[in-house]
Amino acid sequence: MQQNSPTFTSFTVNPAPHLERLRTTRQPLFLTVDQGDEVVVLDADTFQQTRLRSEQMEELLATREAVDDAIAGRNCRSGEEFWAEFDAKMTNTPGTDG
Repeated sequence: MQQNSPTFTSFTVNPAPHLERLRTTRQPLFLTVDQGDEVVVLDADTFQQTRLRSEQMEELLATREAVDDAIAGRNCRSGEEFWAEFDAKMTNTPGTDG
């Protein structure tokens, strides 16, 4: 729980100072209900940045797993297999000359 967290009630009754704090600090605002953290409020830019970072992290983790699999010889195929599948897909794709 965050120190000096406002209550959800104080936020809903008088949101202006809390929203100003969000704009100036860009820090999450933890609202409490019965002395426990219940709700986190973020400004829109911070939320979008957090979401983008999360998506990037997921992509990095997936890439790392793929590299680990390749090193361990799991889920791998030869270059010949890849290009044969690629050529087959391109040949059967509408709108291509293949």
